[in-house]
Amino acid sequence: ADYALNIGRTSAVSSLYDKAIGYDPNLKRAIANQIYQKGKQTGNDRLLSLSVLYDNGLRENVAEYYHVLSQEKRGDTSLSMLKKANNYSGGKYQHEIGNKVLEICDSKSSPDERSRCLDKNSKYLEKKAIFKSSVKFYTKLWGPPTKVLNLGKKDDSEYVGHVESGD
Repeated sequence: ADYALNIGRTSAVSSLYDKAIGYDPNLKRAIANQIYQKGKQTGNDRLLSLSVLYDNGLRENVAEYYHVLSQEKRGDTSLSMLKKANNYSGGKYQHEIGNKVLEICDSKSSPDERSRCLDKNSKYLEKKAIFKSSVKFYTKLWGPPTKVLNLGKKDDSEYVGHVESGD
């Protein structure tokens, strides 16, 4: 089992450890910790997932492992690690993912690329955050507005617009 664990063969690890647990159920937690440590050491997601199957109490440890990794990485890799952390934590990092998605999408060079990025990750975003981000994105792309339109009420039925020059 140790050899299979060292080379990351999760199916062999699972099969051999299942037999050991069959003989002594008290080994389950120790086995889960051993698998977790090896998964963390090697960055092997399958081993980390397997450790959680043996001991669900390790779920938060695995989530924290991926959260720390997400802070060390950049761009899409960081987002991928953060999504894994979120999955293991039961949604704890949802808001943080939204912020990371906006950061990545706003770095796109064209409005079409940005739109595709936002669509792909829409389940992590709030409409208000998208709106605020859009204002910043288009201001960066096109520059600040040059005119401001102020509406004033003339009477009960119509509004009169007044245009002022801006900076």
